Amino acid sequence: MDTRTAHKVAQKTREKIYEAVRRLGYLPNRSAKALRLQKTSTVGIMLPEPANSFYGNIVLNLQRRLADHGYTALFAFWESYDDVETIQRALDMLLSRGVDGIITGQLSGIHLEKCGVPVIRWQEPGDYDSFSSFPCMECAYERLLEILRGKGCRNYAIMTNALDRGRAAILLKLFAKHGIPIRKEFLIGGILSPCLAGEAMQTLLRDKTLPDVLIANNDYMALAAMAQAVKYGIRVPEQMKFVGFDGIPESGYLHPSLTTFFVPPEAIAEKLISLLFRRLENPDADFISLSLMPELLIRDSI
Repeated sequence: MDTRTAHKVAQKTREKIYEAVRRLGYLPNRSAKALRLQKTSTVGIMLPEPANSFYGNIVLNLQRRLADHGYTALFAFWESYDDVETIQRALDMLLSRGVDGIITGQLSGIHLEKCGVPVIRWQEPGDYDSFSSFPCMECAYERLLEILRGKGCRNYAIMTNALDRGRAAILLKLFAKHGIPIRKEFLIGGILSPCLAGEAMQTLLRDKTLPDVLIANNDYMALAAMAQAVKYGIRVPEQMKFVGFDGIPESGYLHPSLTTFFVPPEAIAEKLISLLFRRLENPDADFISLSLMPELLIRDSI
């Protein structure tokens, strides 16, 4: 029964209808409702594969929070930020299902601004639709550098998927600000998997001069690189220090435990969904970013 007209039906009649609904196990026809309301109550989620526990936890929290609001989540995943063809197919699939909006992660080479539905990104600020991003990364890395300088670190290495954007770009900006030189061989880009991180670390270990610290774009890169260093007899943190990002549970269980930055997945999901509903309620709302402060978890690797 439509709740908007229920008050026009006698109480006894309503009770009989509700009893029949319970007895027969009736479920509303969502397709018919979507056709009538011109919306599907479905949100498309595009993220890297959930085998990365950081994204897996975000996926779980997004699904739960959307369900609390009466929405269904439709998921599409990919393995690499640079896999434009796979990402485009994922986008086309979600749009073909008539999703009301899309929540996505950091993308490369894909333009979502004119796809016809609100798009919310988990990504650093840029010229595109509303998004949520790691906030104050400059402040977070400033604190890290202060701690590392206090430990005598002078030579830094960066390991990331792309050196010209995201966290790597913020770090390079801070190095320039503080007059910290960085050797060309310590700028390690194009790392899209833990396997590549391990291989890059092997190459670095063949150099007689090692950095004092390696700052990786995520925990999996840092853990893979640190494992190779330990395998080759490098003492962590005495000879070389390691820092990750994401705060995956595994980072705290291994030895040595990994220093990393952590943002609670439930907080990420809450921010992204609040942005989505803002856009759904007011498609012409100004583009905004909601902030989250990453927590620096100082562990044995530094």
